[in-house]
Amino acid sequence: MVTLLILSLLLVTLYVGVATWRLGALPDSISSMVYVLPEGGWRWLWTAWLWVVALLTCIPAIEALSAKSLEVFGFFTMACLAFTGAMPLFLKDQIRTHYALAIAAGILSQVCVLFICPWFLALWLLLVWCLLDGIAAGDSPRWYDHKAVFISEAICYTSLYGSLIFNF
Repeated sequence: MVTLLILSLLLVTLYVGVATWRLGALPDSISSMVYVLPEGGWRWLWTAWLWVVALLTCIPAIEALSAKSLEVFGFFTMACLAFTGAMPLFLKDQIRTHYALAIAAGILSQVCVLFICPWFLALWLLLVWCLLDGIAAGDSPRWYDHKAVFISEAICYTSLYGSLIFNF
């Protein structure tokens, strides 16, 4: 299972690195980047990437949760991510549904963290710090301006990943 998690981390790091390099900045959101890509092969590649990352991350989560008979949360997280990935390919006018599924996947991933190793939920304090620092900064630009969704997605992934590595 650790091998699956390491492969997941490599894929996520590579994707975010390439996306940041191509955009010249951090993306506003991982899930919204698919709508910036041209239709066709690039969107299929994004979908395949999301599906592989979901499988590589959620299979260990399902295994970790099965010890407590709570594997349903890992399964529904994976299902939400699968539908999130498929939505831009098949239902092009359903951006709101795409985002709703992505939000549901994020929330469900944190439910998994709650049952696997709740200490990793403390990572959400980083978002609180960014918000408070942004308020204190006033009009001064910060690197994380308009990146709350990306930061939230990163915290969801990092907390789930960390709780799984810590669990194994």
